[in-house]
Amino acid sequence: MLPTPRIRKILTDILLLLIVPAIVGVLIVDIRIDDIRAFFLERRVTLAVWIYVAVFLAFLAFAIFLNNKSYQRDKEIERRDDDLLRLKQTIATLERHLDDAKQLRFLDVVTGIPNEAKWKVDIERLAATASDDAPCHIALIDLVAFGKLNDELGYAKVDEILRYLAQTLDDNMRKNEGLYRKHLEDNALLPDRLYRKYPGGDEFYIVVEGSEAEMLGLLVRLQQLMSKRIDLHVTHDIAGKPVKLRFSGAVCRLYREESPDSVTKRLIEGLRPTRYPNAARRLNWQSGRKSADCKPDALEHRLYKQAEEEFATESP
Repeated sequence: MLPTPRIRKILTDILLLLIVPAIVGVLIVDIRIDDIRAFFLERRVTLAVWIYVAVFLAFLAFAIFLNNKSYQRDKEIERRDDDLLRLKQTIATLERHLDDAKQLRFLDVVTGIPNEAKWKVDIERLAATASDDAPCHIALIDLVAFGKLNDELGYAKVDEILRYLAQTLDDNMRKNEGLYRKHLEDNALLPDRLYRKYPGGDEFYIVVEGSEAEMLGLLVRLQQLMSKRIDLHVTHDIAGKPVKLRFSGAVCRLYREESPDSVTKRLIEGLRPTRYPNAARRLNWQSGRKSADCKPDALEHRLYKQAEEEFATESP
């Protein structure tokens, strides 16, 4: 086992304390063999030996002084290294907290899905590449008569319903689909792209990188998921009473370089007619296309037909 640098330095100092005074004694004060013999055998100290001892003690004091300065310097370097390490650890911790804060800025705290702020970021990114060859469609859905549940069940249970609803819908999104919750004043989106519009509301954005028919197919699937699975869980495990969740909505196409505010304005305008008492459907899509406009054997015909039937006001 090799000695530590500290021990090696001490051994080197001891060696120098023995050798350097001896050299000084021989070369400068001319210590002879007779002087050494007189000191050890006759216990007689000559002038040369006294000079040698004085040189030795002076060198010893100087070595102790240098060694102490070196020790203090090493301790200072060690302290600075420790301070630097703690500083790096603090910076790493702050960076992690900053990353967490950035993620929370884009997250709806009640449902755990992306909010409208994230939705705006995603819309700007998608609008930059939107084209006829790569269409993108946006939907805004609003839970029908959901506000009454606040009075009947209380906000705690309503938040639990929204959380289960959002997580279940989000889990059933495909790769090119997403849901976002709309924000109350400003607006919010994460990679899943199911976004909640308002922190205290019941409106959600949905993004589909695909055709209008694909968006309608997704909305039909989500409404059927509510009817067959979510309603059952909410009724038995949360509300303790029969609950039937339905949504109205609007669908529009995202145009190239279109702003999020422009998309929201068009969606709200499209959503308004679905709330009229005499509305034919709870879902309004931009093209106004009907299943009768499609070839009977085409996939689009089936998707538009399902949307017409699922969102007809006769079955709210």
